[in-house]
Amino acid sequence: MTPTRSDVLTGSAWGVLTACLYSTIMLVWKHLTGSAPAPALGVAAYGVCLLAFTLGLVLSGHIRIVRVSRGHLPLLLLIGAVGFGVNCSLMAGLQFSTATKGAILVRTDTFFAAVLGALFLRERFRPAALPGVVLMFAGALLSMKVSLRDLTWFQPADLFFFLSALCLGINAVLVKTRLRLLSRSTVAYYNIAVTWALFVGLAALTGTARAAPRLLTDPSLAVFTVSAGLVMIATYHSYYSVLRRLPAWMARSFQLLVPPMVVPLSMVFLGESPTNAQVAGMVAVVLGALSVARVVYREQDRREPG
Repeated sequence: MTPTRSDVLTGSAWGVLTACLYSTIMLVWKHLTGSAPAPALGVAAYGVCLLAFTLGLVLSGHIRIVRVSRGHLPLLLLIGAVGFGVNCSLMAGLQFSTATKGAILVRTDTFFAAVLGALFLRERFRPAALPGVVLMFAGALLSMKVSLRDLTWFQPADLFFFLSALCLGINAVLVKTRLRLLSRSTVAYYNIAVTWALFVGLAALTGTARAAPRLLTDPSLAVFTVSAGLVMIATYHSYYSVLRRLPAWMARSFQLLVPPMVVPLSMVFLGESPTNAQVAGMVAVVLGALSVARVVYREQDRREPG
């Protein structure tokens, strides 16, 4: 279904807001990962997110939206599991790398969204998009300081970021199909609830659950943990508003605004100094992804009635 002009305008506004919120979460994650393991952070932050979301639904009288038919339940659980993969891999990557580098590599999700969109949403992948894809990966490799003389090209954190990008592409396609039938609050609630439950299980298996309470009892950490949980609620609603109105690939393309936002914010609040290679890699990834999105947009535009 081709989006109307109103959908494009409103969806674009939501897209910019989503990028702003995601940039904030990226910085908060980086600040907190130095104080607790990723599983404990997931338990605490998503616990706050789930609790606040549930209270909001109860107080507003909309708690009934969490009741869905058995036909919807398996896919909603899968969406939550993929959401867990997004956040777990991202936080794990941030423990070994910088927020700037994470923002660069995770943005390859536009490539995954384009491929998955072609497979499951019948969006054609045009040969003209290939140069953009090549440029994206060239930028990603540049940001990782890949040397052809070094056989160890990929560091653990780099793989975590790419895994997060893949999960983002899968999640976009899955959520898009459910938003045609369910409200954004319903899909978001299950995504958050399943993600939190899986973080609890992971924390128990890794023996890191004991670190979670400190994130909520230490005032210097609690303010960031609670803020992360609340901002996540806004991010889910904002992002799903984009997916409801625009194609999945277009919704993901707005996240290309995150790297330019995170780089200066990291310099100001985290004291990080991106290298020239990282900046060049970021530019290459953004330009490549925009090239891919432009090709797909032209294809979509040709299908609109004259």
